[in-house]
Amino acid sequence: MADEPRVATERERLETMLIRQYIERLEALDAETERLLESIAATESFDEPTRARARRHLREIRAQLHALLLVLRDHPHATDELRDST
Repeated sequence: MADEPRVATERERLETMLIRQYIERLEALDAETERLLESIAATESFDEPTRARARRHLREIRAQLHALLLVLRDHPHATDELRDST
């Protein structure tokens, strides 16, 4: 008998959908954080120590977002399309 392709369960399909939604939201947050980083650098209203602290915290946020994106893309129910997205 030939091996038939495995059909995903309802739970697996739900997990795949949730992973896609989380990845999309996290990528949007990352893009907004990047825009804030660029904006802070150009803001003359803040003194340099304030800009430096803001940049540091925004970079930390991006690092945490990237770590979470890696975890989600490595999830067993993530599709190849989600694994390859950047």
